[in-house]
Parts: sequence; structure tokens; C-alpha cells
Amino acid sequence: MPSTADYQHLISADVHFLGNILGEIIEQQTGSEKFALEERVRTLAKARRANGNGDAETELAALVDSLTLSEKEMVARSFTTYFELINLVEEHHRVRILRDREREAHPLPLKESIADAIRQLHELGVDEATMAQLLADLHIELVFTAHPTEARRRTILSKLRRIGQALYDREVRDMLPATFEELMANIRAEVTTLW
Repeated sequence: MPSTADYQHLISADVHFLGNILGEIIEQQTGSEKFALEERVRTLAKARRANGNGDAETELAALVDSLTLSEKEMVARSFTTYFELINLVEEHHRVRILRDREREAHPLPLKESIADAIRQLHELGVDEATMAQLLADLHIELVFTAHPTEARRRTILSKLRRIGQALYDREVRDMLPATFEELMANIRAEVTTLW
């Protein structure tokens, strides 16, 4: 199984990959001047977060105060889209780790899975009738809640799902060059419509 450093490299590469595509799209759609403005806000925010840089915070606040409403909307939209993509990368990363853990555990079930719990109960000598009774007595109540930041339109979720699938497909090792180019074009198109 890959090391933590390997995983960090993979997640960082995915963040840069989608971030660069988004940056190119923002620049194409809004122009170099507005893109530079968004990048300046991003740079100042990173400096402030990285080391509590008071100068960066002051400069960032002054810059945001000086923006027109349309510039503020563009910057907010840029960051919203970026964070949607980053959340997608994190989800993809979790799935990648689970796939690797399952691959490593095979033929045993994945740790902490239902199949693993059943295996452990069997090892403890619990027979099938007792397990069946345990399951019959079990009360599971699903509760669905939506955090306000998770309220997304179905179209956005569909786009993110397709981008996520494309991230997965990108990891196919023997992909033909033409197929890879088509995949890259599809990712770019989905990020463009997400923007």
C-alpha cells in the first residue's frame, strides 16, 4: 500500500490538476486582469492562513473592500468552484485509499466493514443463528441532514460526479493516447460548465 507521502503527492497532483484547469478557464472567461485579481486574493489569503501574516490580512481586507460588486461575485464564484473541486478531490482520495486497503486485505474482507464484523464474530464462535438474531434485534434509523454548505443543485452534483469519474478513469495505466486526450477534453468541458 502506498505511504502517506505517496498519498499526499497524489492528492496534491489532483488539486493542482483541477486548479490549473479552473485557472485557465477563469482567465479565458473573464480576462487576464480579472484572473490576476482572483490570484492576488488567493495569494494573500494563503499568506494570511499560512503564518498569520497581519500585513497580508490588512492588504487582503483592503483589496476586497476596493472590489466592485461584479468583481466580488467573480472572486466568490472562483473560490466556490475551486472548493467544490477540492472537495471532489478529497472524496476521490478517500475512495482511492479504500480501494488500496481492500486490494491489500484481499481475500479477507476490508477492515471495519460488515463482512469483517461477521468474520470476527465467526472467529469468536458466534453461530449463524445467533448472528441472525443479532441482526433481527438490531434497530437502525437513518437520519438525513443537509449542512447548508452541502445544499447543491442536482446539475452541479451531476457535473461533479462526472468529473469524479474522470479522475478515477485518469488512473487507468494502459489508456490509449487518444482516449486520454478525450478524457482531458471532457474534464475541461465539465469544469467549464461548472464555472
